Amino acid sequence: MNIVKFNGKNILYCYIDGVCWLAVKPICEALGVNYNRQFQQLKQHRLLGPVFAIQQMQVPGDQSRKMVCLPEEFIYGWLFGIYSNSEKLINYQIECHHVLYNHFHGAITRRSKLYSELSNER
Repeated sequence: MNIVKFNGKNILYCYIDGVCWLAVKPICEALGVNYNRQFQQLKQHRLLGPVFAIQQMQVPGDQSRKMVCLPEEFIYGWLFGIYSNSEKLINYQIECHHVLYNHFHGAITRRSKLYSELSNER
């Protein structure tokens, strides 16, 4: 059984053909959002609908269960796009904003400075 802790909950994951798949339901439970609603929205989402899959996951007690999963590369964007009043989710989304800002901070000003320098050379 593969698990990772997130917000104090066990999130199940598995690797299939080199892709890490994470179970959606435990993530919803960890963030206090409605799983059934999120599953319906996933099915209808133009980007995420085609990439989610039902994967066989090992669960406690030597059992396996089919679970709705997303590849890890899509999990973070999916979570960032959920609308909910869940405090846990909102805190996660604030953290996402900080991570994105720290990653991209200065990209616009560096580009602007470069354009300015290039136009001054002409």
